[in-house]
Amino acid sequence: MKPVLFGNYTLIKKIGKGGMAEIFLATPLRTPQFLVVIKKINPELVEDKHYITMFLDEARLMSCLMHPNIIQILDVGQVDEEYYICMEYVHGKDLLTIIEYCVGAGIRIPEDIGLHIMLELLEGLDYIHNVKGPDNHELKVIHRDLSPSNILISLDGEVKIGDFGIAKAAMQKNVTRAGYIKGKIGYMSPEQVEGKTLDHRTDVYVAGLVLYEIFSQKMYFNIENEFEALKEMREAKPRDRNELIKYMGPGLTDILLKALKKNPDERYQSALEFSSAIMQYMIENRLSTNVNILSSFMRSLFPTDETLLEQVHNISQKSSAYINSAGPKKKESRSRVKELKFFLKDRQGKVIGPFAVDALINIIKIYNLPPGTFASTDNKTFKPLDQYPELLDAFQSGPEDKTGMFSTSPQYQGYLKEVPVTKLFYRFASAKVTGKLLLKNNDIEKAVYLRDGFPEHIDTSKKDELFGEILVSRNIITRASLNLSLKEQEKKKQKIGNILIEKGYIKPADLIKLLTEQMRMRYFELFNWEEGIYEFYAHSVSKNISNPMGMGAFALISEAVRNKMNYSIVEKTLTPLVSGKITFAKERVINPENFRLTPEELKITYDLNNTSLNAIYKKYRMTSDEIINRLVYLLYQTEIVIFEKRE
Repeated sequence: MKPVLFGNYTLIKKIGKGGMAEIFLATPLRTPQFLVVIKKINPELVEDKHYITMFLDEARLMSCLMHPNIIQILDVGQVDEEYYICMEYVHGKDLLTIIEYCVGAGIRIPEDIGLHIMLELLEGLDYIHNVKGPDNHELKVIHRDLSPSNILISLDGEVKIGDFGIAKAAMQKNVTRAGYIKGKIGYMSPEQVEGKTLDHRTDVYVAGLVLYEIFSQKMYFNIENEFEALKEMREAKPRDRNELIKYMGPGLTDILLKALKKNPDERYQSALEFSSAIMQYMIENRLSTNVNILSSFMRSLFPTDETLLEQVHNISQKSSAYINSAGPKKKESRSRVKELKFFLKDRQGKVIGPFAVDALINIIKIYNLPPGTFASTDNKTFKPLDQYPELLDAFQSGPEDKTGMFSTSPQYQGYLKEVPVTKLFYRFASAKVTGKLLLKNNDIEKAVYLRDGFPEHIDTSKKDELFGEILVSRNIITRASLNLSLKEQEKKKQKIGNILIEKGYIKPADLIKLLTEQMRMRYFELFNWEEGIYEFYAHSVSKNISNPMGMGAFALISEAVRNKMNYSIVEKTLTPLVSGKITFAKERVINPENFRLTPEELKITYDLNNTSLNAIYKKYRMTSDEIINRLVYLLYQTEIVIFEKRE
């Protein structure tokens, strides 16, 4: 389709159509560099009051939902006679597409990745089942239409639930028509098929169906015959355990069978209880994963060469805070090599460059560009990268240093006064580097171990950030219990977490949550450092088992700035700039949507171009200056917006 003007948006492409609405990829007129999704009611239904009520109910409900695992709504409106909902664009695929792709490619979704998807899904469900409205009363939301096709997974590893078109909440006005079953064939609980009164346990049941489909790569119910499918769903006979073990281990099979109990009272009673069972299974089977691993898996399935090369081009223009040390130099013909310039071409034929040899070697290493990527020295004849002798150093991977013998000197270092912590972590995340970032502030040291830009483990010298000390400060254990556990740890040479579980001080399912909170505490505290130095040691990795941070690298940065950083740091930076002109950076690596902004924050972001902070304060009088300033500080330090210098 050709681009179509629709109110304040340009509709670029139709990407879906359901029984009630059409879905379009779009851009706001004010900020055409950003992508959004427009959902508008089908033209043939614009006069059907029942469907209009359902559509507006969905908009009203989604505006109350604000969670990392839920698609965010940005705007609701009407153009002529057509109602629409504007939502965030998730750059990725839905779970159904991922499963179908894996089937076609003969790939099984790894167990740790599949379970990570389930944990994120259940966290989103737990949120909607317990969320409260503006009046502080529970909304009692039931999704009722959960399926792999409306579970979206971004290339950054985020898992989001969408399509609340038939969700039920206490605030809604629409009533199910008599004799009409709301739901999707193959993804309904027995009580839903029977038309009984539903509660949140219907979503728990369907989450079990999703768990089965992730690992079996097929639907639980046969839906070729709709009547037989409804009968099969209503009866909900459990599958033979021996059949299920073909797709998953015995422990996970037991979890699945409990989730799919016909009687709701025999199922997991909440998404949280279901999630805790999976967590305990992962602990017992030494499985761990995080958003970064899911992101790597997604990008391996759906490589985005064009986007990757554009990012490389952007990063190559950035400041010296990026790693700029080249690989080993060849002595022969050094002058000729130094003069060579390379151009890169993606699958669509787009060419970027030129790049000097040293710069291109560094880019290949940072981005793991495949040896088959086409390159040229004259922008005419292109051949694979590995056919150029000058670039062979780029494909000789450096060792992961678990001993320290390869990392005696930092690759680069600097002062936090010159490169603030926010900007530092953003640049590492953008460049996807692996290594140890050592930060020192007086007598405090922290070592942040990065893998592809994601902070997977943090060591600290601060006593109050040690695991046992955190448990004591929260009254989870006593000081005496901690001391006894530490003595036993010395004898058994085990991790303190395992000792505490053995003694019954904490539950296995709580361990991952507590470790995640510990790592986040160590990370967020760094954003309050204004003084100190940083050193980076490439290829150095932690000797400890990595602990999941629970969110992606950019989301962590966003959370730190918007909710954890001392506000005085933000004020000190922005006060001299309040009257300066703000513009969007022409070359940026990511978009604001990567930071999990609220609908209000995204609206403010879209209004930032060619304006000033003072003007934004006036326009958004009902929004606190602190919310605006934290948002602008985040966008400024991550090089999405810039303040133009005065003449």
